[in-house]
Amino acid sequence: MDTDIPGSGHNQPPEPMPAERWAELVDNANVWAKNVPKINSAEQAGRCQAFVDQLRLETEAVEGAWDKEREPHDLALVALRAKYRPPLELLGIALDKMKALAKDWLDREKARLAHEAAERKRLAAEAEAEALRLRQEAARGGATVQAEAAARQAEQEAEAARALALKPVERPAIKGEFSAKAMSMRTYWSAVITDEKLALKHFAKHPAIRSAALEAIVKLETAHAKKVKDATQAPPGVRFDKEERPV
Repeated sequence: MDTDIPGSGHNQPPEPMPAERWAELVDNANVWAKNVPKINSAEQAGRCQAFVDQLRLETEAVEGAWDKEREPHDLALVALRAKYRPPLELLGIALDKMKALAKDWLDREKARLAHEAAERKRLAAEAEAEALRLRQEAARGGATVQAEAAARQAEQEAEAARALALKPVERPAIKGEFSAKAMSMRTYWSAVITDEKLALKHFAKHPAIRSAALEAIVKLETAHAKKVKDATQAPPGVRFDKEERPV
């Protein structure tokens, strides 16, 4: 059955183009480059112009062949995009919604775990204060054996509370019964411009920023030069060049 979708083996390296008219023209261009460093007569200029026409026609022919051969693949890609874009878009929306639900629960779990950690620190501080109080009482003259025992017990409890307080805060996670791995929050860092003037001033001399800015200026002002066609309209730091090319 005929189809526009490439069959098996379509990803193999393409066959090289046969050495046809374009190769002859390239060879002829090499002859011109070697034997004619400069045009010296109107007749020679006419032959050059005729050869330019041949090169242009052959360029159009090769581009046309390229477009024709590429067309089935382009159509196949369009068909694939039309087939897969709707489900992917819907799946993306569904995934965003479910991740938002999970994030809300993980945020609340993080807050709960942080509260528990703070409570352990508070209890540890209270236990340490109580152990210190009982130790001071046991250190007084005439303290009973029971007072010494109470101080030691309080110190043991304070040490245990301190160990719990020093435990790292647990990272909230979701691990369903049928999930292959746990789901947790991941931290992402990004930059936000809060003051354009200060940011531009700070990065004014940064090589990457300067290069990108200059490239953008050239693109912007080239379009401006094509529109106004007047060298006097160039902005400060920019020159409008006019170049004549054979067409």
